[in-house]
Amino acid sequence: MKQLLLSGLFLLFLLLAGSGPAAAQDFVYEPKNPAFGAATPSIIPGC
Repeated sequence: MKQLLLSGLFLLFLLLAGSGPAAAQDFVYEPKNPAFGAATPSIIPGC
């Protein structure tokens, strides 16, 4: 289940990155969604 969640978040991140680097950075450093913000630190080291 955790792997599915992480892959889903990763796909979402790729989607945002495709929409523009500035938008992706804004989402990572100032997450609008608290749940994603909590998961962000665990997803970055895995890259």
